[in-house]
Order: sequence, then structure tokens, then C-alpha cells
Amino acid sequence: HSPLLHLKLMRMQQHSVLLLFLMAFITGTALSLPQTSYRSRVRRHNMKVRISATRNTIVMKFLQPDGDTKLE
Repeated sequence: HSPLLHLKLMRMQQHSVLLLFLMAFITGTALSLPQTSYRSRVRRHNMKVRISATRNTIVMKFLQPDGDTKLE
């Protein structure tokens, strides 16, 4: 084998190891994220809001489901 061929093979091997590590990292990250099916089950309320604005103030009054509803 020529030294040039040996260098090319070593570089390809390094790239393969790096690619394998990167794929393992991405897979691990994806598996550690919360499942989207869980997030889509969050209950949502239909809200009716009366918005009034005067000068530099905006007031939002919740009419439904409850007047005491607070934003979180």
C-alpha cells in the first residue's frame, strides 16, 4: 500500500467514526424529548375575550369560561 492510500483510508475511517458518533448523539437527543402525542392531549378551552385599548393601555376581560381566568 502506498502512504497516500493509507492516509485516505485513515481519513475515511475518521469520518465514519465521527458520522456514527453524530448519528448516535442525534438519536439520543430525539429519544430524550417528550413525546408529541402527550403534548397534543393538553386540554384547551375556548375563550371569549373583550379587548379595550385606551392610549398606552390594553385591557383584556375574559368573558368565557370564567371572568376570573388568568393568563399563565
